[in-house]
Amino acid sequence: MRRSMAALAKTVLKDDGHVVRRVAIVGGTHGNERNGIFAARHLLKDTKRASRSTFETTVDLANPAAIAVNRRYVDEDMNRCFSREMLGRKATSREARRAEVLDQALGPKAAEERRMDLVIDLHNTTSDCGYALMMRRDDALSHALCATLQKQYEDVRCCEWDDKPDHATLPSCGRSGFTLEVGPVPQGVADAVTYQKTLELIDSILDAVEARNQALLSQKSSVTLEPLEVYRRVDHVDFPRDDDHVVAGLIAPEVIDFKPLEPGQPLLLGLDGECVKTHGESDLTPFFVNEAAYYEKGVAFVLAEVAEVGVEVVS
Repeated sequence: MRRSMAALAKTVLKDDGHVVRRVAIVGGTHGNERNGIFAARHLLKDTKRASRSTFETTVDLANPAAIAVNRRYVDEDMNRCFSREMLGRKATSREARRAEVLDQALGPKAAEERRMDLVIDLHNTTSDCGYALMMRRDDALSHALCATLQKQYEDVRCCEWDDKPDHATLPSCGRSGFTLEVGPVPQGVADAVTYQKTLELIDSILDAVEARNQALLSQKSSVTLEPLEVYRRVDHVDFPRDDDHVVAGLIAPEVIDFKPLEPGQPLLLGLDGECVKTHGESDLTPFFVNEAAYYEKGVAFVLAEVAEVGVEVVS
């Protein structure tokens, strides 16, 4: 591979030259996120749409029990069942038992070599996140795919998970992987506009993997170092709560997904409408603002630092 380098950022994610041979597309990790479920069902029927010449694509529905009742989960949140610790325990819930099956199909996570080179997990959010790819901080392939997508779609963002050695999300079972979050979409329903855009993004992601593979296999590939803006999750803010831990307030209307917070701006309101929490001086940006599923998790919104990384993109 021929490399063209420029001084862009202290953090550089380098392409390792690994040819992607197996890709998994998964919908329904949460059973009430219908866009991803419908997209997976469509791709299961229209197998040619997800087919490419240099890799095999498999499509699956992660949580059939929750999908059947149109709920996020039946016993527990499946997207918190894929940590090594959780997978090492005796599974007692339906989601944990299903997670073990999926881990074997995608990973297994405990193995050095994973069955899937890339896992794409399709999600919806009630927050106004638009289109966001969420991934590990060291996942060079997923960052490169996001950088490639941004050339076609200006509204696609790159978000990084917490800085942890292990994550409990489904895509972490693969060699590389990310969550494709699309919003705002209400729970339990599908939305035609964002659904169609989701299918377009899947097409573009698979095309980008194919183009990279073709370049690597030609043995005449070149690598360009490109800048990528990332939203790096560092913290979250909970709602005001009463003595019984019941939500007792609201998110201030000034808090908007991916809009940087200003010093002193209102963050939370009491039920009387008065401000009960303001932002300090730190440079932070919120996302997942007012995500309905996060009320139970103690998260009104997530806080991120904005950074620029350098990403090697193969062509």
